[in-house]
Amino acid sequence: MVLTLVTFILVAALGWASLCMLMSAFSGWGRLAKRFADTGDLAENWIGAQSASFPFAYYPGILTIGVSQRGLQLRVAKPFQMTHAPLLIPWEHVSPRGAVKGSFGVTRYEIQLGNDI
Repeated sequence: MVLTLVTFILVAALGWASLCMLMSAFSGWGRLAKRFADTGDLAENWIGAQSASFPFAYYPGILTIGVSQRGLQLRVAKPFQMTHAPLLIPWEHVSPRGAVKGSFGVTRYEIQLGNDI
């Protein structure tokens, strides 16, 4: 019985780590982190429980977004941080695409990262 519980915990932890690594790799987060790793809390205002779409991954309500003079800061919720380093994307690489009204009166703001990223 104890061996079964230990095996379950090990398999669950390995599965979670694998899922996080796949999300980071397929979304491009890992590639962004190599170039735009965040080293500190620059933002004065943080907005939690935000969502974002990347090319092959969706982050539903697990992002915290900060805005500073240097750029846009992105962080994922604690359970995902093992493979998702915080990002600081300088403003010169961020282009607004506009706001879209969604369901239930929710407004979605769209941005585009520069083509050289």
